[in-house]
Amino acid sequence: MTTGPLRDGPGPLGGLAAASTVAVDGASPRQAVAVFGIVSETDMHALVGGLHRLLQAAHCDPLNVGRLVTAASELGYNILRYAGRGQITVRIGVLGGRRVCELVAEDHGPGIADLALALQDNFSTGSGLGLGLPGVRRLMDTFDIASQPGRGTRVTVRRWL
Repeated sequence: MTTGPLRDGPGPLGGLAAASTVAVDGASPRQAVAVFGIVSETDMHALVGGLHRLLQAAHCDPLNVGRLVTAASELGYNILRYAGRGQITVRIGVLGGRRVCELVAEDHGPGIADLALALQDNFSTGSGLGLGLPGVRRLMDTFDIASQPGRGTRVTVRRWL
């Protein structure tokens, strides 16, 4: 777990993408990058469906597809619930000789004041059950979170495929 400032930049979301885009490296669906702008419930449907299709095209096993779609959904709803807007970047590729899917959820919302508390089961500042971030951490092989109050949050997770 790390904390630190998030980068700022130009654009409708302070450097974050406003719309969903997908770039596939060459003809191989095994090397793909997709950026899903999250500003509404409709965007959540695009995220879940788009990620599902990418993972199937990359021939991921159903268990990993379920884990990654669940994690992306939790991260996306956290963006909507707490920041109102942000993005999730999906990368499917090879890292250190192993196939991997990486999700990076970013927002420029209020940030998380106490990361240790937010990562405990059953803690929630909203009306949820407090299982989102801890559940995502359990589903993934790696989990990293950076948050700064008043600046936003970035969660990076990876699942080996």
